[in-house]
Amino acid sequence: METLQNIRTQIQDVMQNAIKLPMTPIRLRDLIRQVRAARTAADERAVVNKECADIRANFREEDVTWRCRNVAKLLYIHMLGYPAHFGQLECLKLVASHRFTDKRIGYLGAMLLLDEQTEVHLLITNCIKNDLNNTNQYIAGLALCALGEICSAEMCRDLVGEIEKLLKSSNSYLRKKAALCAVRMIQKVPSLMDQFMPVTRSLLAEKNHAVQITGMVLMRQMCEMNTETLGSFRKLVPNIVRTFRALIMAGYNPDHDVSGISDPFLQVKMLDLLTVLGRNDAEASDMMNDILAQVATNTDGSKNVGGAVLYETVLAIMDIKSESGLRVLAVNILGRFLMNQDRNIRYVALNTLLKTVQIDNMAVQRHRSTVLECLKDPDVSIRKRAMELSFALVNATNVKAMAKELLAFLETADNEFKAPCSSNLFITCERYAPNRRWQIDTMIKALNLSGNYVSDHVVANIIQLIGEYAEEQAYAVRELFQCVQDPNFDTKQPLVQVACWSLGEFGDLLLSAGPSSFGGEDHQQQQPMNISEHSVVDALENIIKNKHSWVSTREYALNAVMKLSTRFTEMTSRIEQILAPLTANVSIEIQQRAVEYSSLFERPQQFRYGILERMPIVKRGTAADSTFMNGEEGLTVPHADDTDDLLGYHGDKRDGTSKPRAPKHSDSLLGILDDMSILASDTPVIHENGHAHQGSSAGGGMTDLLDLLDMNPASSVPKARPAAPANTSATSAMADFDFLNGNTSNTPVSAGTTFTAFEKNGLRIDFTVNGSPESLDVTINAWNFSPEEMSDFVFQAAVPKVLQLQLFPPSSSTIPAHGLSPVVQQMKIANPSHTPISYLSYAGASSLIAICTDCRSLRSGYLLIMSSKAASRQRHGSRRRANVTPLTGNAIDIGGGGDATISTNRIAEPPSSPVKERKVLTYQPSHWKFTWTPEIRTAFKLLLSARLCSVVWSHITDCDETFNYWEPLHYVLYHSGFQTWEYSPVFAIRSYAYILLHALPLKLYDLLFHPDRLLMFYILRLLFGFTSVCAECYFYNAVRRKFGPGVARFLLLVHLFSPGFFISTTAFLPSTFSMTMTTLAYAFWFSDKDVLAVASIATSALLGWPFAAVFGIPIALDILYRRGLLTFTSQAVAVGASLSALIISIDSSYYNKLVFPTLNIVLYNVISGHGPELYGTEPWYFYILNGFLNFNLVFFLALLSPLVAGLSYGLWGPQRIFVLPPRAWIYLAGTCLSLVIWLAILLSTPHKEERFLFPAYSLLALAGASVVEMIFKASQYFLEKFIERPTALKIVVIMSSIILGTFTLLGVSRMFSLSTFYEAPMNVYVKLHPEALNRTSPANVCVGKEWHRFPSSFFLPDNFRLQFIRSDFKGILPKAFEPYPFGLSANPSEMNDENREEPGRYVDACSCDYLVDLDIPGKESDLEPRFVQKKSDWKMIHKEKFLDAEHSHRLYRAFYVPFLSENYCAFGNYVLLKRRRPCTNEPPVPGNL
Repeated sequence: METLQNIRTQIQDVMQNAIKLPMTPIRLRDLIRQVRAARTAADERAVVNKECADIRANFREEDVTWRCRNVAKLLYIHMLGYPAHFGQLECLKLVASHRFTDKRIGYLGAMLLLDEQTEVHLLITNCIKNDLNNTNQYIAGLALCALGEICSAEMCRDLVGEIEKLLKSSNSYLRKKAALCAVRMIQKVPSLMDQFMPVTRSLLAEKNHAVQITGMVLMRQMCEMNTETLGSFRKLVPNIVRTFRALIMAGYNPDHDVSGISDPFLQVKMLDLLTVLGRNDAEASDMMNDILAQVATNTDGSKNVGGAVLYETVLAIMDIKSESGLRVLAVNILGRFLMNQDRNIRYVALNTLLKTVQIDNMAVQRHRSTVLECLKDPDVSIRKRAMELSFALVNATNVKAMAKELLAFLETADNEFKAPCSSNLFITCERYAPNRRWQIDTMIKALNLSGNYVSDHVVANIIQLIGEYAEEQAYAVRELFQCVQDPNFDTKQPLVQVACWSLGEFGDLLLSAGPSSFGGEDHQQQQPMNISEHSVVDALENIIKNKHSWVSTREYALNAVMKLSTRFTEMTSRIEQILAPLTANVSIEIQQRAVEYSSLFERPQQFRYGILERMPIVKRGTAADSTFMNGEEGLTVPHADDTDDLLGYHGDKRDGTSKPRAPKHSDSLLGILDDMSILASDTPVIHENGHAHQGSSAGGGMTDLLDLLDMNPASSVPKARPAAPANTSATSAMADFDFLNGNTSNTPVSAGTTFTAFEKNGLRIDFTVNGSPESLDVTINAWNFSPEEMSDFVFQAAVPKVLQLQLFPPSSSTIPAHGLSPVVQQMKIANPSHTPISYLSYAGASSLIAICTDCRSLRSGYLLIMSSKAASRQRHGSRRRANVTPLTGNAIDIGGGGDATISTNRIAEPPSSPVKERKVLTYQPSHWKFTWTPEIRTAFKLLLSARLCSVVWSHITDCDETFNYWEPLHYVLYHSGFQTWEYSPVFAIRSYAYILLHALPLKLYDLLFHPDRLLMFYILRLLFGFTSVCAECYFYNAVRRKFGPGVARFLLLVHLFSPGFFISTTAFLPSTFSMTMTTLAYAFWFSDKDVLAVASIATSALLGWPFAAVFGIPIALDILYRRGLLTFTSQAVAVGASLSALIISIDSSYYNKLVFPTLNIVLYNVISGHGPELYGTEPWYFYILNGFLNFNLVFFLALLSPLVAGLSYGLWGPQRIFVLPPRAWIYLAGTCLSLVIWLAILLSTPHKEERFLFPAYSLLALAGASVVEMIFKASQYFLEKFIERPTALKIVVIMSSIILGTFTLLGVSRMFSLSTFYEAPMNVYVKLHPEALNRTSPANVCVGKEWHRFPSSFFLPDNFRLQFIRSDFKGILPKAFEPYPFGLSANPSEMNDENREEPGRYVDACSCDYLVDLDIPGKESDLEPRFVQKKSDWKMIHKEKFLDAEHSHRLYRAFYVPFLSENYCAFGNYVLLKRRRPCTNEPPVPGNL
């Protein structure tokens, strides 16, 4: 029997080996069961790997039967996080199938596995096109869904015709899907919008509600993306209103009715669209008012559906320009929401009212009692919103009642509410308190109820409040003394701190004060108190010795005890006994204070009394200076967007645009003052003893100021070694982040946000995020706390297709052990499509960093930093380490198993991976380490501040500015002014087109507001400054993008603190105009906008100063090389001809003859035999001296720029890209070429003036900034060859600080010198205006030798005329214009272009009513007497100090040095004199007859 059994077994084995039957793949449900049955991560990996192997085998065998099933299982594996890229081609095969089931799975796989970066993506276009034309609507619908999900720009352009055709089809199913697909297509390619606009209008008239909804979504998207489209669709508002009215008036329809509301989904979309169309448009808003009122009154809000419609209605009413009655109705709807039982609805109402209170405070006040009831709600989020809204409702009329309610809330509030509530109570009392005693009582109650949860700034401000009002000090100190006698004072440490300070300062008042009335004015019973010196000292001693007292509280008490040693003279020995044991206290601070205070008792008594006298009163600013109005007065109210948005509306604002939250700390220099206003902060910070208090975050806005100078230690080397991280298990660490379930720890992206992204096995990776949601700069700091160094540090990153990633090389490939210093790497994330980046999500022990563009779904866009298998291992705590390589691609697609290894230009995969190698793009960095640079909005604020200073404090430095530009402008505007020979039609070398350019905005302003002339002067200067700021910001942004942040930072510093820009940016000179246009031209050139660059140079030369065309030479050469002669010639001729024709027509009209002033001025300076040399010549070093005064160190660095740039380009070799990007070297060469040519031209001409350098100022700044950057980088590079990197960095930082600090100090000193020493003329002429108030007859204001400092006729009152009297000056003076408009074209007499004196300009001194003169003792002549000494004839009205340059020290007159400049400089008096009596007996001054 056994033999037969063995034979049978052998036969069965042979049969099984000989005949292999094909195996049927397991079903998807069976695979899911197996995965769920896996007990460990290893078991799950084994199941998935086995199934992946089977799927690969079936794919290789081209098994058509089970392809659909295999792809479905592969998609499930992909959802688990495992690699599934090998199924991309199989998805395409399923899409090409004729079976609907295959297509369904194929398109689903394509949407999940394909993106724009994959090559397979291009193969699906034809399949989608065929399916779009399929007669089966469901197949066409699948194609539309896939196209909307994975469309690229090329695919959109190829298939836009099919989508447009489907939008016009009669099938409503296809039309709605086509409309949604069109939304995605115009998001991808905005230029396709025009093709969809006609058909979009027809969608609104569709009877099918689904099509209407999608049509409104499409229309809203178009309105958001294009303002012209928004204006076009506003014409459809009547149609939309009509459709809306028909919808709500329609009867019951079972297809659309939801809880008695007719299609609420369509109503919400209509309201949303009407909000967009009515925003900022009164006419459109007026057409919506009736329908909004109808919806608001007729909709039943008792159910969620009606509440949703009413909420959208309220948002629409508040967003458009609706009527006041409608706004009140909207607020009442929100009031009804507050009484709803649903907590979500109450929260929405409070959130909306908090925004509405700024618009209509009185309407919200009606619901104050309901809001106060919400303070008792059990839901924490509702209580928080109610508290914020309650503070917003406080005003002077209800402050007592509201404070009482808020104190009652504070008594039962959670600890997290106590700090912000007490802070806001202080602000409220500060602004609205009826009297100071009530304010002190209220704040003592608040401190008593808040316990230990009080912000530090509240303690400081209450202390300052008590010290400021002497009449309430005795009352306050008695009330506070009662508080410290409470046996539970250790639970009220902030209150004890205030009491200790008060006892120390005013303890002596306790012995003389009246009865106490704790509780303030409302307390009915007053109890007399018998207080002795012993009881006060005992109370303070008890605080010091209490083991539960904070260290800071003990310090307050110790100070108080010491202060009382001078108030309570009999307690001196007792106080010495208290201090004695404290000299050995464990707290260093207390020990030091005790030792120092004990030593005071050994000194003479008066010495101790002098030190310990009362603090002087320090006046405080109002706690809420920056406020909006709450009825009668203002109060700072937290914005609703400052807290977590539980409804998710941050990502979908009602205006259709996503508005990211403002950073908590401003990145601008102007915002530092705002950051210091910590009263508005409500973030509790934990003490070392575990108690919370209020505080500002470290650094704050001040780090931005340090970063501007590259001195912020946080961006280079840390000040102290961080503590080693604690070891945590992977399981517990991963509990914070479940990638599949989407449980993330969200941190708002704000300037300076720092968090730890990875911490494991001694390696810690910190991320610091700066910038805005449109452009993020991420600094990666990798620390190694293990005993051994880590080598081969590489990092890997990926972003979605909507973002762009630039990852720069790390500072080192080796991380030192023991946390000595980090390896720093920079990463820049650009957002060209302006997709909002709302949150930065991270996991503490994983290598996953996700920046979400839509908080509702990570899939819609994120930054992913992970290892090659991190996606599939996140939920199991994989130990794979993260690798990163510098890339410019939008993403890194990592497949296969194991860690990828990095080569120079390829990523080599392990042999098991189906993708053998993949090309990547290498990034050439524009800098090594520091990547922070001020954002454009920060630069704008800084530059605007600097230019405003120039508008106010810069004086007119050139008489050409006055008589050649301000005076003709005054003549054009007010028909009076002075004319120089340049404006004579005989010579016509000045252009009225340039004057008209500035006259038009002033004339418009004059017609609207009728300001006085002096205000018009400063308005035009303000316009100069603003125009310059815009040009400088654009130039700065172009330099930042092309030259790198290092050059841009120093360039911004030069523009801010250079005296040259201080003088030039607000001057009314063609050279200033040419400077602005040249700055724009080079910015356009750097931005590859050739046409605009050529146009800017042409405008600068033709309308401004013709010689500034020299700066166009490098631009012309570059365009000729890149685009050819024909392109450049056509551009230049078109711009030049059109602009020249305009100038000739304007000037010919004004001069009444055919003239071209631009040509005339060139002929005069180049050809005429008596050119500008008649007006003075200067030595060859004039411009070098002037450049040093205006740019100090930067000017010499700019002169060296050609040499330094050439040496750097040659010596650095291939590494030059680490100094400047390749294209930047070309731009720098062009800049140097322009400067060399310009300086060569200026040095060769004898006539030299400071304003001739104006057009080159921006290029000088750029050249100097580039040289500084090269010096810094060369220094760092060579220092690191001999010393350690941290030491080298410190040396470079010190060197940069010295250079930048020297430049800044010299620049500020020079600007202060100009403003202080030469401001007298403009100040003196202003004093004529008070004189004009008492005078009705015309008056003559005469000038002699000071004619060239006359600021312009804008400074003269009406009926005041400027006259000239003789002086030692023998050149030609200006002459008054002939009556307007004949003076424009009339040939004036006594005019010449040879600078010959014309005697007809002068008047007799006897005809002068006022005289302006510079009086310097010892400087007088027959023609220039000291009029001040003729006191019988002249009365001094006003005088100003004016520098006597001849008798002043050169250094101290050029640069203002406190104390020294006043001692080493001589001054005269710039005086305004008024005639006392007629000059009948006065001997005439020679020559004034």
